[in-house]
Amino acid sequence: MNRKKCKKCGTKVKWSTAYGTNSLRHHMTQFHRDSIEKLKADDEKNKEKMELAFTAKRKQSILQFPVVQKKEVRAPIVEPPKITSVAQANNRKNEKIDLLIIKMICSDLLPLRITEKTGFSELLKFLAPYYKIRSRFYFSNTALPMLRRRLEDSIKEDLNSMTSLALTSDAWSSKDGKKSLLAVTGHWIETTNFEPKFALLDARPIKGKHTAENFALLIEETLNNYKLSPVMVSCITRDGATSMEAMSRKLSIDSFQCYAHLIQLSIKDSLEKSDDDRFEKAMQKAKKIIRKVNKSSKLREYFEQCLRDENLPERQLLKNVETRWSSLYVMLNSFVINKKGIIRMEFEDSQRTLPEHPELTGIDWEIIEAMRDLLEPVADLVEAIQHRRMAPCSIIIPTVMLLNFRIREMEMTSKTEAVRIFAKNFAESLERRAEKYKSLPMLQSATFCDPRYKDAFSEKNSYRDEIVAILRSSSNQKDRQQGGSPEHTVECSSTYYRFLKEKGRTAPKKTLATDEIEQEVDSYLSTPPDSSTDPFLYWRLDQSHPNLKNMAIRLLAIPATSSESERVFNVSGAIFSPRRMRICSDRLQDLTFCSINTKLY
Repeated sequence: MNRKKCKKCGTKVKWSTAYGTNSLRHHMTQFHRDSIEKLKADDEKNKEKMELAFTAKRKQSILQFPVVQKKEVRAPIVEPPKITSVAQANNRKNEKIDLLIIKMICSDLLPLRITEKTGFSELLKFLAPYYKIRSRFYFSNTALPMLRRRLEDSIKEDLNSMTSLALTSDAWSSKDGKKSLLAVTGHWIETTNFEPKFALLDARPIKGKHTAENFALLIEETLNNYKLSPVMVSCITRDGATSMEAMSRKLSIDSFQCYAHLIQLSIKDSLEKSDDDRFEKAMQKAKKIIRKVNKSSKLREYFEQCLRDENLPERQLLKNVETRWSSLYVMLNSFVINKKGIIRMEFEDSQRTLPEHPELTGIDWEIIEAMRDLLEPVADLVEAIQHRRMAPCSIIIPTVMLLNFRIREMEMTSKTEAVRIFAKNFAESLERRAEKYKSLPMLQSATFCDPRYKDAFSEKNSYRDEIVAILRSSSNQKDRQQGGSPEHTVECSSTYYRFLKEKGRTAPKKTLATDEIEQEVDSYLSTPPDSSTDPFLYWRLDQSHPNLKNMAIRLLAIPATSSESERVFNVSGAIFSPRRMRICSDRLQDLTFCSINTKLY
């Protein structure tokens, strides 16, 4: 039990990490009520400031999401089935327990051997004394395949309600190189309620070389398992490997590179192209400090003490991992928010804590902070485009333009030359790499069908005529009743609005329609785009634009990134841990499949 000295009256109050700060708070409430009231008031002010800062940041983000309201959900009351005998009741209960155990093993990434562990057996014996636990061989060879079949049947039933399917795919290899999987996730929109859905179709073991032919065969086998053909697949979102690109060509399926991968490659280009010594030195100093603090337990404890002395929460310094998205921003941000602790650590005892290491200068800190501010909108965008619901491929072309616009703004306003050079290099690299996106008719059409963007982000003055031509060639004109669409307003302070205002695209274009399809397109364009619109809710409620709605069902199902496949590999890596290296490829496949899909079905 420690004692803390009160700064007001000098009394030493008992305190420990185990019981928290209740004793300190009780002392302040009893003897220094004015001070505790002032602290509470300050806390409320800080909370209000944080909320205002969050609102302001959300306005400036490249991709704005509507606020999601909490809903109260109540489980339906299900009447228990009528049981004819005690034996029959126990049998059904045992089957239910078996199913729940294998679901728990899959969803929580537990080893199958847990069913033989003493603690688990004792827990079940207490909770269900009449249940006799099965062996791990039963769960491996019977319960796991049974669960997989149930999940596959549920996915097949859901796929019956879709008219078009999009895929993401990526390959993964374990750290020791002994296991390889090809993840295939399916994405579609339910035609009844226009809700986006996805499922892991499979994580197939890769046997042999990682070639386009091998990948194409695995994709075909996966589709055949669900009685689907490549013709039903609208697009594949993949990584930039030539083998994945060739795989899509062999399957005759349209594809494009994962948007998040492309942004990271643009950052890498900018770092390699930067020839400013001050920028490189500042980055190396920061990396060396982080490496030393994280490697030495003694230095880490001293750094934590410096943070406490500066009244900062104890946080770690995070290192840059080149293969991890937004990792450079995460490193610089952790460095900046711990700035006072780092300066105190260097100033008080640099010889003992940071031997043979040059001190960070004012210019170094200026570069680090400016780089953090520059990369912040990029990191926010990378996080936003991985959203499971609000990030279809329609966001790619608009957010490329908005991000480039924002970076150019920061390039002109930055006071640090090294950062201005980096911003210029990044904008040029992003524009060059993203040129292939802007030339894809599929992405242009998807952007047009998204009510957040409509025709405001076309490279030309308008993409209206191309959309009309596509609709004429793909659908029959039918008599329908024209309907109005709600008017929207756009917040003038956002990056989104500043971009539209500069390009002169805030007002809808007026054209003379000659037939029903042109009237439908012009009716859709009669209202300006709104960044806060939920595109799926918009099309669910819309009854005035049937041809555009059918196009949206197909195109808005396509994800902008392959992040769902990346999430699959996080699960596979956790299953194939150092303590489970003997697991076979087929078992890893089933466990990965069930782990992802048990949380969806």
